[in-house]
Amino acid sequence: NIMNNPRILSSHYGQITFTWHLVNAECTGEASAVYNFRQIPSPEAGPDITVCGVSAQITGANPTIPEIEGSSLQWTGAGVVMSDASSIQPTANANGGGTYVLTLTERNGECSGTDNVTITFINPPAPATTANVDTVCGHIAELQVYNTNPANEGRWTAYDMQGHVLPSAIYNHYNNPPSPTDARYPHCFVTVPIPDDVPEVEYEFRWSEPINDPRLTDANCAGEAVKHVVFRK
Repeated sequence: NIMNNPRILSSHYGQITFTWHLVNAECTGEASAVYNFRQIPSPEAGPDITVCGVSAQITGANPTIPEIEGSSLQWTGAGVVMSDASSIQPTANANGGGTYVLTLTERNGECSGTDNVTITFINPPAPATTANVDTVCGHIAELQVYNTNPANEGRWTAYDMQGHVLPSAIYNHYNNPPSPTDARYPHCFVTVPIPDDVPEVEYEFRWSEPINDPRLTDANCAGEAVKHVVFRK
């Protein structure tokens, strides 16, 4: 090429030596230059995800394909700590529930490429009951669970002390005792049987509250609270 400032196009990546030849009659001269053609990375941070809790395993990310030999990866994101910021599939630990944007950067020498992924961390329900064991006379006791979310569908389940479900428990709304039995009342009266051959019986009442969010695929995103009651004749 006789251009003094040609534009150089390479058919492949790597180091290529270009030589400039100059001919002046019987005289010749030449000069060489080495150019390193690097591929611009195009990593994929993966699809946006929603998880239960404040920890997420990133599994959908990929480096540039085909792989660039010698390239490096780096995850960054405000409010999130990565288990290994240079790994393609790290665990992201958020400071709390909310939506965070993480950036995956792949560097190949002076060249770099980035991609983002949005992760939404949803705090699981945190229902609570009083910690003590209640003792009542008769078959009826008051149950109350605090810090429930009406958008979720929590419910009580009664167990004996051997871990067997007590299907005969009856739950009536605290403010409307004649109401139909429904284990979904957070505040209720519960009626249970007392065996004839014992003076008292202890039951465990477990409130289970799975989160109701269509973005979640984790069916185990739930909170639980437990209350023990002793029923005496």
